[in-house]
Amino acid sequence: MIIKNQPLGVQLAKRLRREILDGTRSAGDLLIENTLSAEFGLSRGPVRDAFRQLTQEGLIEMQGRSYRVSEFTRDDVRELYDLRFSLERLAVERAMHSAPDWSRCHKALESMHTAAEQGDAAAFALADLEFHRGFYEATPQRRVTHASRTIERTLEVLLELTPTVKNDMPSMTVEHREILDAIEANDSRWPGLLKAHLDLGAAKLDTLFPDRAASA
Repeated sequence: MIIKNQPLGVQLAKRLRREILDGTRSAGDLLIENTLSAEFGLSRGPVRDAFRQLTQEGLIEMQGRSYRVSEFTRDDVRELYDLRFSLERLAVERAMHSAPDWSRCHKALESMHTAAEQGDAAAFALADLEFHRGFYEATPQRRVTHASRTIERTLEVLLELTPTVKNDMPSMTVEHREILDAIEANDSRWPGLLKAHLDLGAAKLDTLFPDRAASA
């Protein structure tokens, strides 16, 4: 589990985040500091750091002296993707007022094309995420970028969990290229193309998460 040059709390948070979102740890499960310390062979400091990160992301919540896994539903997926669209649209709109550099997006497209040719779904997912990161780096915008990072870790896992059919990867690459072409041409259709793309991504996750439980 140990990764050189990466804080232990970050590594543990990544492990727990994945287990929460893939259903290994269910809503309502307790996360106890001492238990996790023993399970992963870590001191309490990294465990507390991981709890802090996951609490900020809304994946766990305090319950007494321990933490409880929060419910994660289709509504949460849609909310995250709506927020993602709002932030990405803002990033692109702000970039358009300067001299944007879309080179990171272009490099990601090349990686997507290669991954699609090789049928490598994992590499394709990483390139997909990198494409969208390019919106924030097209021009300096520190606070918008910081806001995006509050949801990026959760989105990264969701993207990994998204069912990807190898035959769909070429068309998905074209879809990303159309979005970037529209942005670079300042074509008014680009927000609609981006929204449709993200809505489709959210819809692909519908079968993986339950509906929100009705209030008692």
